Amino acid sequence: METLQRFLLVSAVILFVIVFYKWLKKYLRRKDISDPFPYVFPFEEEYLSKQETLKFDMPYESHVKAEVYSESGEWMFTAFDQQIGKGIHQMALDLSSLPKGSFELKITFPNQTIRRTIRMK
Repeated sequence: METLQRFLLVSAVILFVIVFYKWLKKYLRRKDISDPFPYVFPFEEEYLSKQETLKFDMPYESHVKAEVYSESGEWMFTAFDQQIGKGIHQMALDLSSLPKGSFELKITFPNQTIRRTIRMK
């Protein structure tokens, strides 16, 4: 009887591992890391000037929005809000209305939001 119980227990564990492995393989294939995603290049300088260029790579055509927020989270202005094609793009950022200090640049893509801290001289 004890041998039968051990056999059933081992069989159940093996079955669970097989089913879990198949589910995990299917899930990981669906959430593949190779899915394309937008990339925002870092700024060349730590402190930004009044006129800067935001460079980013789009793997697909989509709507992109860039907004600037204060350190407290208050919306300051929208830098751009438009449809962008596939490829590497450079968008002009007019930061002349910002005083000296730190701000957050929030770039919104359809499936991702990228935040960058910007510091003004």
